[in-house]
Amino acid sequence: MLWNEKNEVVSMDRTEMSYVSFGYGPRALVLLPGLSDGLTTVRGMALLLAGAYRLF
Repeated sequence: MLWNEKNEVVSMDRTEMSYVSFGYGPRALVLLPGLSDGLTTVRGMALLLAGAYRLF
């Protein structure tokens, strides 16, 4: 894990949503699908996204 990246899934009612988190220290950056890229899934993209957001 280069940037401590994680691919996770949260379940709500009968729905599941994939999200990614990465970072070190007391706080992690969490990216949820649909906030900036329409409805594109983030499933399996933690390493790719972590590199793009490494300055945060």
